[in-house]
Amino acid sequence: MNAERKYIREVVKKSLRANFEKIVVEAKLTEQEENVVRMVIIRKASTVETSLKLLAPIAPFFTEEVYQYFSDESIHTTL
Repeated sequence: MNAERKYIREVVKKSLRANFEKIVVEAKLTEQEENVVRMVIIRKASTVETSLKLLAPIAPFFTEEVYQYFSDESIHTTL
């Protein structure tokens, strides 16, 4: 099961990286605009993590499963 999570995590990272590179190449962004895109992606990841932490007391099994795709820790020990 742990190998599956690592594989999914890598697929998500590669997908995000590919999308980021596609945006940068197609839009011909400047370095400053590229940094803004990076910040937006990081902010979205932070928003997902915060949402999962808020949902953890209500839906513990669901949030634990989703959080495990992004981290090796338990969501309940990071609160």
